[in-house]
Amino acid sequence: MAGDAWNGCPAPAPAQPGPVTGSALLGTAAAAAAGLAALTVAVVTRRPALVAADTALARSAHHLAVRHPAVATAAARVTHLGDGRVVVGVLTATGVVLARNRRWRALALVAVAPAAGTLLCRAVRARVARTRPDRALRAADGYAFPSNHATNAALAAAAVTGVAWSRLPAPARPGVLAGALAAPAAVGATRVLLGVHWPSDVLAGWLVALTAVPAVAALARRRTAPNRPCRVWN
Repeated sequence: MAGDAWNGCPAPAPAQPGPVTGSALLGTAAAAAAGLAALTVAVVTRRPALVAADTALARSAHHLAVRHPAVATAAARVTHLGDGRVVVGVLTATGVVLARNRRWRALALVAVAPAAGTLLCRAVRARVARTRPDRALRAADGYAFPSNHATNAALAAAAVTGVAWSRLPAPARPGVLAGALAAPAAVGATRVLLGVHWPSDVLAGWLVALTAVPAVAALARRRTAPNRPCRVWN
């Protein structure tokens, strides 16, 4: 303050956290991709530790759902948050808002990142061809790994939170982040409770989203960012 008075300069504005950097986004995507690759290898090779963990957790979840019908009923309802039509509806509504506000880069993220994640999920499913648990409480088609519902929920949560983050007031961010984490977690838990997925299927779905969304966000930022030094303050 004394120096500012002597120089006749106004005091600098309080520092605000800058936007997430492209390198941080790419680092997140790379870490998630590495985790997905390692998990895929463990599933394909049937690593004993993974098989034991999957079996124990799936058995416990099955017993919980069978002994407490209310839990199974709630799971059957919550699991629809990961349905394709629900996720498409959320992303479409978000895209309309972004288009009205001419936030084209954010709109590209909402459109491209979930599509990229879906393609990655389908490619891994076809390659691994893992069968589902044999104690399902409801019918489910297709291969198990990764979980489509877990992937869908995580893709939507990550994409919507990502485009909203910079516009959120600081006090609201912890609550929004908690919600963005809770929705995919809840959907993933329902898939195991209903007996249609192994826990590692759900984890793989989350990792697919954490690979696709940050990677697309980093690429979009790189293509549209002007050729100038990185901004330090907001």
